[in-house]
Amino acid sequence: IPLIDALEILGAHPQADGLELRYTMQPIFRSLLLRDLRHGIHFMAYNRNVVITGCHIYHCGIGVYFDAVNLHQTIVSANHISYCRQAGIKTRGGEIRNLQITGNDIEYNYDLAGTESADIWVDSSQGGSLCEGTITGNTIQAIRSPGGANIRFVGPGGDSQQNQHWTITGNHISNQEVNIHLVHARGFTITGNSFLRGQERNLVINDSRNIVVSSNVFDPYRSDFRSNRYSKMRGGISIGRGRNIILSNNLINEATCGSPEAGGAITVTESREITIAGCQIVNARFRGIHVDRGTNVRVTDCLVNEDATSARMLAGVELTGPCPGTVVRGNGVGRGRNGDIVNRATGAIVEANTPVVSAPAP
Repeated sequence: IPLIDALEILGAHPQADGLELRYTMQPIFRSLLLRDLRHGIHFMAYNRNVVITGCHIYHCGIGVYFDAVNLHQTIVSANHISYCRQAGIKTRGGEIRNLQITGNDIEYNYDLAGTESADIWVDSSQGGSLCEGTITGNTIQAIRSPGGANIRFVGPGGDSQQNQHWTITGNHISNQEVNIHLVHARGFTITGNSFLRGQERNLVINDSRNIVVSSNVFDPYRSDFRSNRYSKMRGGISIGRGRNIILSNNLINEATCGSPEAGGAITVTESREITIAGCQIVNARFRGIHVDRGTNVRVTDCLVNEDATSARMLAGVELTGPCPGTVVRGNGVGRGRNGDIVNRATGAIVEANTPVVSAPAP
């Protein structure tokens, strides 16, 4: 139980790390100020039962770095982790179980001159096993940067071990190209978060399965804007080549993603066994929901509408390509310029939907 407590560590060299841990058991980090370092806290080799709490980690390459480490039982709680160029918290490869990231302020971890960055970045793209984690009750926000995400999970694909069994709940997530980006992920629950200002998308799910996205608010508007820096946020949800995914009871407001040709506030492409239920989609720029080449997709009990003053939506729901087993039933859908439900697909069933009247602007 090494205790590292009440220190300031300031880097004086580009390769300086604050603390490096190998072969430790039950280390505790608390009340530290780590700044201007390559990596604030760097875990390597083999460690167990880590607690990081009440620390300030600023201006590093990576704030907390789990680097090809074999590590079980870690709690990262009540810290400020900000202005780290590559990532606030990053895992790369290794074997990690039971990683809890709770109650932190993780902000402005971005690189305007780089190609990728994230506030929280879980990377097993080159191998590794990263399972059983929680991201709960954090404020996670940055500034739009090339390839930037607030939260990014990337797995190896194929039959290899993927990023699995994570819960992302009760966070405020905002200000990046993508708020949450999942690639080759499996067994995720994303509930009760507030999403703000996703430049390209709020949520991107690619090549992933067994995902539940429920009871979140996706809303780009904030009343205290003092500039037009965030005026072109596109927002919305994109699912590509997914399987066994449920989107339920989400509110998506003012999503401008998509184009006249394709895409909408919710875009589902080349995916199967997708349920979109009980979602409310307001003032989508092009379409509320677009399903393209979807098998066994269910769109039920959703409300898709726009304010009367907007009058820009092309369609509430649009289906294209082969869509065997797809059903659109029991939704309330406003009429876009091309119709309320535009079915250009083959194999889809559209029935028992209700037109709704555009509401006056609030």
